[in-house]
Amino acid sequence: MSGFSIVIITKNEEKNLDRCLKSVEGLTDDIVVFDSGSTDNTEAIARSYHANFFTNDFKDFSDQKNRANQAAKYDWILSLDADEAFSEELKSSFLNAVSKESGAFLSMNRLTNYCGHWVKHCGWYPDWKMRFFNRKNMHWQGSIHEELVSERAFDVIKLNGHLLHYSYYTIEDHHKQARRFTELKAQRMKEKGDKDNFFLSFLSGVWKFFQIYFLKKGFLDGKSGCQIAKISAKYAMKRYHLRRV
Repeated sequence: MSGFSIVIITKNEEKNLDRCLKSVEGLTDDIVVFDSGSTDNTEAIARSYHANFFTNDFKDFSDQKNRANQAAKYDWILSLDADEAFSEELKSSFLNAVSKESGAFLSMNRLTNYCGHWVKHCGWYPDWKMRFFNRKNMHWQGSIHEELVSERAFDVIKLNGHLLHYSYYTIEDHHKQARRFTELKAQRMKEKGDKDNFFLSFLSGVWKFFQIYFLKKGFLDGKSGCQIAKISAKYAMKRYHLRRV
């Protein structure tokens, strides 16, 4: 391939963006930071790494990422979130794969940091994410948990190393994110005309906790695993209440 672009969508990511860009520094001559109205130092940080900075009103994650891909110089895209960073092993593995010019799509194993703890269970790990692809063949789909889709299958190579994900610095960060996703899910349920069901609401919360803490071995992550299970259960129940509002 002649080259590839790094594409990152942002909004008020001054806490994360420098670490993200530093971890991939020198990989390409085209970095796109596609912003949706930051009021902090996000733009200044992006420009300090000579990134091309664009602004666009946010509709949903898939729409924003697809628009960002179109702003890139190259068809091959390395798509990152601002709160992610390459480990040294992943960077080496990535460079080795790209240098072979195989045209294969690349998948990376994301490892999440939760309030200082690297989560190895709870259904959060292993967490393979396809992040290197050709925009002519794939696009983002889904308004909440977006994913890459294509009309046909492609060869996918799993890289060594970790895509380090600094998700939540505090428990309140987790509540805010869970609340945001829950409100979106509740709206989708309302649009579909799903009926209220108190028993189903309660059962979904109990099942979510059991699934994360026991079936997915969240207990092995100690206090973090318990906290993740509790918050996930709380908002699994809450989406049934929010859809009535």
